[in-house]
Amino acid sequence: MTFATGGVPHLGSQQSPAFQTDSLPTELSESQKRQSIKPMIGGGNITEITHFILLGFSDFPRIIVVLFVVFLAIYILTLTWNLSLLILIRMDSHLHTPMYFFLSNLSFMDICYVTSTAPKMLYDFFQERQTITFVACAVQYFVFSTMGLSESCLMTAMAYDRYAAICNPLLYSSVMSPALCGRMVLGSYLAGLSATVFQLCAMLQLHFCGPNVINHFFCDLPQLLVLSCTDTFFLHLLTIILTMIFGVINVSVIMISYVYIVISIMKITTGSGRSKAFNTCASHLTAVTLFYTSGIYLVTVSWNLGLIAVIRMDSRLHTPMYFFLSNLSLLDTCYISIIAPRMLSDFFRKHKLISFTGCIMQYFLFSSLGLTECSLLAAMAYDCYVAICSPLLYTATMCPSLCLQMVAGSCVTGFLGSFIQLCALLQLHFCGPNIINHFFCDLPQLLTLSCSDTLFFQVMTSVLTVIFGLMSVLVIMISYGYIVATIVKITSAEGRSKAFNTCASHLTAVTLFFGSGIFVYMYPNSGGSSSQSKLASVLYTVIIPMLNPLIYSLRNKEIKDALSIRKKKLFSWCY
Repeated sequence: MTFATGGVPHLGSQQSPAFQTDSLPTELSESQKRQSIKPMIGGGNITEITHFILLGFSDFPRIIVVLFVVFLAIYILTLTWNLSLLILIRMDSHLHTPMYFFLSNLSFMDICYVTSTAPKMLYDFFQERQTITFVACAVQYFVFSTMGLSESCLMTAMAYDRYAAICNPLLYSSVMSPALCGRMVLGSYLAGLSATVFQLCAMLQLHFCGPNVINHFFCDLPQLLVLSCTDTFFLHLLTIILTMIFGVINVSVIMISYVYIVISIMKITTGSGRSKAFNTCASHLTAVTLFYTSGIYLVTVSWNLGLIAVIRMDSRLHTPMYFFLSNLSLLDTCYISIIAPRMLSDFFRKHKLISFTGCIMQYFLFSSLGLTECSLLAAMAYDCYVAICSPLLYTATMCPSLCLQMVAGSCVTGFLGSFIQLCALLQLHFCGPNIINHFFCDLPQLLTLSCSDTLFFQVMTSVLTVIFGLMSVLVIMISYGYIVATIVKITSAEGRSKAFNTCASHLTAVTLFFGSGIFVYMYPNSGGSSSQSKLASVLYTVIIPMLNPLIYSLRNKEIKDALSIRKKKLFSWCY
């Protein structure tokens, strides 16, 4: 861990302290320390580094075997599926078409792509010295980057193929001739290879004479740029230009192709014809979406906003349960947006700094939404209790005004509880270390950095935990106690199953939210830099907001029906 050399002034002074989120683990093994120092010293002079240390997943020593088994299984499945697809396309003459020709090359690229990183990563799991030479590091990045850029171009070629198949079906065979398909695939490989060669030549001009620890499981460009002790401006500029060429241009071509595809589908008069045309390009569109999006954050925001839109548009979902669910989705969208964007931007920053004010505001908003969600989940438990235990009085009991009051009360109590913490937090002094070994400003890490007495703050936090945590859990447990007692009295298996499905999604969401939160804030080591604590934090700040709409959608027939109706109306509108 690196510490700031200067003291951190209190908020009341003219300067605000800045905290640095430390991306490296707090401790290295003795062998890793020797390795990281040795290349830097040669008879008292700084020398060029010839080896790098890959930290990989050393943050999680207790689950290293589990991680190895999971990643090994993923790698084997990836190889098996892609090789099987290659063999099947090669052996079946019916699949000797442009679409499957592109697909076979995509499978080959994926095999090379994952093989450039996975075997070394799996081998390093049980190695005490997880080192890689500079040459091997450069070769690994070269293969990885070449295949990634080539796949980007191939995706564009496949979009054009789908455009020709749907928009010009009668001319498809002549347009997508074997010669053109071969040139498009060859062009994809050459474009990816050429761009990576430019990057590699620029990368080989860099000097590495300082730290040689890569906090990653393979050699990726951002991590290498951070370690370089020479000016990386040109390589940064080159990377931006290549990103524009391969990212923006390819995405633009894909979007233009799909605009014409959608227009053509709208002109098809039969529902079966539209469905067939859509299914022709659905797989490619899914692959493109997964390849180009920023992953979990975009998926989370899309799912939650999509769920809110469906609930808002379908009058059958204007019930108390879905009113609470739409507010939960809104909370999750705000919740993850406080953490994820900054965390993603920090991946490519050498100095991960956040001002004291920014840190405090991040925690205030995060805490407010978290406490609000605690109260909202308790309100949803009461809603389930009324629906199952008093179904005849449900409409009268859960009237719109009561539902609105419960949601408003959840928001007010959440922000009030967080505001009390904020006032106490602003009284603390920070005059020592300013390294936060976390990916956002959370309370346990801030308390460990304070150089003033935190006893009052800890007592107040315990009181708020009792009020929001234990009381919410108590309300939920009492509600489910009555629910279970009511379900047991139901004589038919179908009735019990229906009653259980009414509250199963909510019970799953409650278990995930409170389980991960209790681990972080009640676990003895959570106030420090525990890797398990960070892993649990990722669960409740990033993963759970993504899972919530999925949990409520998969087991919910009404939402599935609403989505189906929206789809039919969309096709009807196109017609």
